Amino acid sequence: MPHLPGTSAFLAACLMTWTPAFAQDASPAAPDADPPPQVVVTSMKDPYRIAYRNILKALDAQADNPQLAPGARMRWMLFAKDGRPLAQPPAITVAGSAGQIDVVQDSDGAFDLPAAVSGLGDDVELRIGAKRGDVLLVPLVETGGVDASSRRLGDLRLECEMAWRLEYDDMPFALKTAIKLMGSPCGSKHFGVAFHVRHRLASATIARDGQATALRLGWRSLAFYAPLYDGTLGNDTPVTLAYRRDDP
Repeated sequence: MPHLPGTSAFLAACLMTWTPAFAQDASPAAPDADPPPQVVVTSMKDPYRIAYRNILKALDAQADNPQLAPGARMRWMLFAKDGRPLAQPPAITVAGSAGQIDVVQDSDGAFDLPAAVSGLGDDVELRIGAKRGDVLLVPLVETGGVDASSRRLGDLRLECEMAWRLEYDDMPFALKTAIKLMGSPCGSKHFGVAFHVRHRLASATIARDGQATALRLGWRSLAFYAPLYDGTLGNDTPVTLAYRRDDP
């Protein structure tokens, strides 16, 4: 699912950089360090709140970009702020002045969010039982029939569009302006867009001119960078993921 210090959750979730992030790095990877203890708050006291209008804007990205992933299923996932899977999923609700909906997470940690919430009254918001700075809310787009070890490039492009819409309204004006000068994060080579995975990767490759081209992996091999900006790669182009056998 592309860092500028002190920016919004979208930039943290997408691992933005000012330099092209898709150049291949031939240097050996640094040894993995032990991760810090992970703390996830499951209580709904003082939850991480997101205005639901931003969720709806993100969901509208599919209708506004029908060429990317027509008919794909759009869900969401939560990760720790450093990209690791959460050890314990927090409670999630969609709540307004007239009621709330408890969100049920699938066994893989993914969940659907409703597109119709008028019955919940005013000031509808998504509430996540964790501190805002501790979790990342990440879109998940999946076209049916795609192998579990693959991702479709058009699905990844739509995920980026959804993440961009989710956070745009809450970005400071100066940041919005700076990003616009560089082009959309989902279509510019100046941004590196990282997509989180639940298990550590051995490799990620993309098919280019009949050849498998290696993609850069993220921290602890729990993410990969995809060349969303490359117009020579069609939306049906597959990204093939190989997972490490030593990952539980």
